[in-house]
Amino acid sequence: MVPKLPPLEVDMQEIQKDPDQRAAACVNLRLQGAPFHEIAKELGYPSAGIAKSAYIAALANMHPPEDWETLRRTEQARAEAQLRRSTQMANAEYLIAHDEDGTERYIANSDRLKWHEQAGRDLMLHATITGAKAPARVEVSADTEELNELVRRLADLSGAGGDIEANILELDELEAEIVEED
Repeated sequence: MVPKLPPLEVDMQEIQKDPDQRAAACVNLRLQGAPFHEIAKELGYPSAGIAKSAYIAALANMHPPEDWETLRRTEQARAEAQLRRSTQMANAEYLIAHDEDGTERYIANSDRLKWHEQAGRDLMLHATITGAKAPARVEVSADTEELNELVRRLADLSGAGGDIEANILELDELEAEIVEED
């Protein structure tokens, strides 16, 4: 199967006139895996940064900022679309190119290895977003009492026993001990 994006069945000039339709189109294109520079070109935004701002604003208008689940699901859908596209491109032996007169011709896909690598990165992104890949680092925050108790238990387990008296030296005494050792 040769990957080919379906043509848009909408009038882009009408979408560009209506801000609500343009915002919805921006979100839909992003969900289909389009990068912001392509969205800017397709919808007539001056730059990729402005297209990204429009995407974020459209999401904020659709859902409250506290709705992290919506953002997670949005990025999950985008990661799935990217994974589908990169897998299709990795498996395609030929790609379709259109000549100026509209005729189709097939070109050998010489970048299959790069697309396989991209599919691996897309799969890792999808696993991270969905939570299938557990975090590698766990942070524990404890108050002073809990830390003191933890240190006491570790000292007991290591055989150090109870409290140990510390010998505190003044800076002059420390320098004198260093000189004596040399």
